[in-house]
Amino acid sequence: LSNRTLCACIRQAFSAAGALPELLPETVREHYAALPHTAGECVACGACESRCPFGVPVIENMKKAGALFGA
Repeated sequence: LSNRTLCACIRQAFSAAGALPELLPETVREHYAALPHTAGECVACGACESRCPFGVPVIENMKKAGALFGA
């Protein structure tokens, strides 16, 4: 799973839409849909959070992305 790619996409989506799906630009939806892995694959094991040097709440972000993009 390319966490950096997915995180960048999610970050852009959250800032663009403020977590409101109707405000999400179609280009962001298309970019997310083209990713080889999506938030729906997250099993919330926490392994990525414990390794993240920046303290990113990855599990929470994956849940938000799933809700926003329809995992």
